[in-house]
Amino acid sequence: MEYTCYHYCIPQDGSDGERTVWKALEMFSPFFVCPLLGGEQAGRELNAVESEFELNKSDDDNRLGQVMCYTCGMDGDAPIMGKVYSDGGDSDNNNGDRRPFHPFAKFAWGNEQSLKIEPEAKGIDVMKELRDFYHTHYYAKNMRLVVMAGYELDEIQRRVVKYFSNVPSEPQLPSPTYDTNDERRCVTNLDPYKLPFHPSSLGKIYRIVPVKDRHTLTLTWQIPSMCPHWRTKPADYIGHLLGHEASGSILS
Repeated sequence: MEYTCYHYCIPQDGSDGERTVWKALEMFSPFFVCPLLGGEQAGRELNAVESEFELNKSDDDNRLGQVMCYTCGMDGDAPIMGKVYSDGGDSDNNNGDRRPFHPFAKFAWGNEQSLKIEPEAKGIDVMKELRDFYHTHYYAKNMRLVVMAGYELDEIQRRVVKYFSNVPSEPQLPSPTYDTNDERRCVTNLDPYKLPFHPSSLGKIYRIVPVKDRHTLTLTWQIPSMCPHWRTKPADYIGHLLGHEASGSILS
């Protein structure tokens, strides 16, 4: 994932006339200014993630997504950042289960196994990793805030400045994606990995037995990152042409 979006909608005013939007901003802003990131809160979130995983792991769309992750480069090694990586084992292992290391090839969800049991077995401090991630990526120059409310713009701006002005402007830990000399930068650490699908995994057909009684055809192909073209969004044109339902279109 190259970005995270926190989004909520609330009534503009309470029944007693109180402007709830300002109270909500006041409650929302500390997460980006001084989050607790405590073990108790993380534990509750882990339980929620585990419950969501158990609830949705048999969903056909989720199963398809995980198959795509697993097959994005099942054979061979792909050079990344000048090195050759394997998914488990050493470079001399020829048992056929070596895969190019790309973030997309990983387990795409989270559950207790991946977020607690395995890290603890490897001696990884998950809470330290969580705090380091926050201090590396959560800073004002790497974020955008949008507030929609039926009030004067001057009042909205004043409230935003009041509640969010203490968000750190710079990363608090060294960030591999931060470049003060490049205002046009696309803040992502995926660029060095290039395209996710190894050539050996393309041009194939995968047949999946569904859980539900359904028949679905999914066509997948990869294109270069559209980050440099964020103003024109050429992929949106392709999506419009493929999804258009008017007479003479593909779907018609």
